[in-house]
Amino acid sequence: MRKIRKKRSVLLLVVIFHVAFGSIAADLYGEKDLPKLDDIFQEGKRVFFSELKLAFGLHPLKYRLVPTDIHRIYHAEEEIPYLYENLINIMYLKDSPRFELLIKKGDKESLRIFREKFIKLAQETADRFVKSIFQKQAGNKTNLREAIYKGKTCLDLVLDSLPLDGAINETEKKELLVELNANNFSNQWGLEIAKFRKAHKFTKGKGIKIAIIDSGIDLKNEIIEDANINHNVSFCLINRRKAPWDNERIPVIDENGHGTIIASIVSATAPESEIHIYKIGYGQNPLSPYWPAYQVAQAIYKAVYDQADVILVNSVFDRDFKFLKEACQFAYENNVVIVSPNGTFYKPNPAKAYQFPAHYNSTIAVAGVVPGAMNKPVFWEKSGASHYTSVSAPAIAGELKGQMTSNVKTSLSPNNSRAVAFCGGLVALISSRIPKTEKELHGQYFQRIYEILTKSAVPLVLGYKSFNPRIGYGLINAERSVHEGLEAYLEKMRKIEENFKKRLEQIKKQEEEKRKKESKKKKE
Repeated sequence: MRKIRKKRSVLLLVVIFHVAFGSIAADLYGEKDLPKLDDIFQEGKRVFFSELKLAFGLHPLKYRLVPTDIHRIYHAEEEIPYLYENLINIMYLKDSPRFELLIKKGDKESLRIFREKFIKLAQETADRFVKSIFQKQAGNKTNLREAIYKGKTCLDLVLDSLPLDGAINETEKKELLVELNANNFSNQWGLEIAKFRKAHKFTKGKGIKIAIIDSGIDLKNEIIEDANINHNVSFCLINRRKAPWDNERIPVIDENGHGTIIASIVSATAPESEIHIYKIGYGQNPLSPYWPAYQVAQAIYKAVYDQADVILVNSVFDRDFKFLKEACQFAYENNVVIVSPNGTFYKPNPAKAYQFPAHYNSTIAVAGVVPGAMNKPVFWEKSGASHYTSVSAPAIAGELKGQMTSNVKTSLSPNNSRAVAFCGGLVALISSRIPKTEKELHGQYFQRIYEILTKSAVPLVLGYKSFNPRIGYGLINAERSVHEGLEAYLEKMRKIEENFKKRLEQIKKQEEEKRKKESKKKKE
């Protein structure tokens, strides 16, 4: 009797195994309907938190964290609201075209592949989050003693760098908004010294798309009321709650004024260009730079997919993240020009790359200049000196009002991100004069713009005869870039093309003569 019961038990287990395995196999091979997209999103969430616990539990440095951080990570689904939703939306952007193509196809095999790739992405996202907790922090102990960082744990610094709710430090917000409305952005010192008004006689940047990766934009502010912003393309990378493919519309609201200033300069320098806003969690010099850098990298991919011609990256990082370098290289290979601030001065070796993404060969690094005696431009002392510096541009925004000696951070305070906006506007003007043919090789269009920009720059006005690590090739000159400099470049390319054609004709002639000689020998 016992043997019969044992056999029945074994048989039952076999049946259960086959039913279970058959169900799994059916899912794998598409023999029954796959989960809906919403189900896949929720499955990704379960996988994310499961992988998060596993990756953190296996990390050799986990016990260096304070007990409260350990508890919050193990209970992240309850303790850190919307962690999964925010991170997966950021991570999704790089491969979004592939995901969207699979969704569009909609057949069982495509959805099976989609599910497989999305679950892997959820696992990678969890692994990256754990990795970010143990990343070396930027700054030093002095930074950690500042009021806004006092009492912050490693996990706090990582979460602040995202941020999950789109919040920004109120102190920074108030400082950056001081005098923003009062400035006359139609009469800028920078427009005059960089010769933009004369350049506008030739072009105003029509047809060129400029992506601004920054803190967003304040549409109510009078300084950008004439800006040509494409709201259908603008995108917010943070504070997202739904699945990435749901096209959730999150406003690109600027909480601190930084992105608004940049957009105003771009609008003034290239008034007929189209502006795309990509809002990231903005904070200057974040102590935990991993996710800010990752947001920038993903925003670059998104901007390239949105067919931007120029991308302004106003963040600076003191380390070389592989994913950021890859994103910049992707833009370069697609002939999209990235312009980035050269960083600030702290006595580095000028021959060594130390500010990223500015010091990649795939980007244009811009140093800042400020008004000196009689309002003549001089290099900004806090701007980084580097052999990777491309050019210099005005580092302030707005009409000059009195002396630049105030310690209060205002829109008139020097900042290399302002220089990026001026330079980005000029890149747009040059691009509108020599638009892409879509036949360019990888990076060819970038090199074309770079050559015109640097050869048209003026070092003498800043006290140098040629290239210098402090100023690059000199102060940008918009008029020369879109007129004499551009014409000189086109003439150079015309001669190169003529010489190339002549050389081809010579080679063809030599080959024909060679064939005739060989034919003559055979006859003999």
